[in-house]
Amino acid sequence: MKYPPYIFAFALFAVATIASAEEVRTAPEKTKPVEATAPEVVWAAPPVEVKTAPEDVEWLSTQVQMPPLLAPPLGLNISSDGGRYQYEALEQGAEKTLQPEPIPQQHMAGRKPMIAIVIDDMGLDRVHSARATRLPAGVTLSYLPYSQSIGQQTGDARKAGHELMLHLPMQPERKTADPGPGYLGVEMAPLALHERVIKNLDAFAGYTGVNNHMGSKFTKDRDGLAIVMAALAERKMMFLDSRTAPGSIAEKIAREHGMKATHRDVFLDDDTAPSSVARSLIQVEQVARRAGAAIAIGHPKDVTLAALEKWLPTLAAKGFELVPVSQVITLRNAPKVVTGEVKPQSIAKATP
Repeated sequence: MKYPPYIFAFALFAVATIASAEEVRTAPEKTKPVEATAPEVVWAAPPVEVKTAPEDVEWLSTQVQMPPLLAPPLGLNISSDGGRYQYEALEQGAEKTLQPEPIPQQHMAGRKPMIAIVIDDMGLDRVHSARATRLPAGVTLSYLPYSQSIGQQTGDARKAGHELMLHLPMQPERKTADPGPGYLGVEMAPLALHERVIKNLDAFAGYTGVNNHMGSKFTKDRDGLAIVMAALAERKMMFLDSRTAPGSIAEKIAREHGMKATHRDVFLDDDTAPSSVARSLIQVEQVARRAGAAIAIGHPKDVTLAALEKWLPTLAAKGFELVPVSQVITLRNAPKVVTGEVKPQSIAKATP
């Protein structure tokens, strides 16, 4: 039997209608996003005239002039001196801005809110690393231990007045991420791991602390971290957890070993759009005002260095103090002074 052509058209229309209705029926119900509760203000900065965040973002975004070629593939960066390597990046689930660790009010007496900027991945790209050393001396520079001419580079940075850290390479979760040679791995035997830690720590001198390079897998390994922190504690090092992924226990293990430790608050340049870096810098200001201090991590990328060169000179007028990261770590680990009246404990009478 032959059917008229419109019968087939009608059948197709009916099937499409039923499929569309089923899709609507099974689609998950949209919920309104839950607004994050603002953390309690621990210390209020003196009243100063501050630009609004949108104005600052627009100002920085227009001031930062980027070179025409700024799109390296898949996190790879082609360095200015011919190298090809990966910058540190946030793993899936890692937060760009973390809950800050407030400084107790009694330790903020007479101080402005403090900002500490740490530039990681220093040493590989010699041109951009040298440019970073020309930033104000309050900026902390963290060098990868396997960089070429590491002694000369770090010596020049110290002469320029910078505080130094050692950027300790650790195993990441992603197999496509390369932490570089000499990284600390979770499968290593304890003695081999200890020897590798010491070799990294002996790469150069004059640093005050250590922070992890990558390490989304290693910073969850208690046994491996215990070996690392024991070696750092013996050298009286501070530890800064870069927090490149959720679930890190590195800061906790460092404090269990009696070390001064904390974590970064803002990751500046996971997104390298000038407007995104500008917004990150505004978040640094907001964290510092709310918690007394903020620690931000960036990298020697064109966009980051260009933004910092424009932004850092504005901090003093806004009422901020640019400080080496060790000052913030020390204050965050300072004893909490208990205020208020302490009632004497009652003494039980001895029975005759």
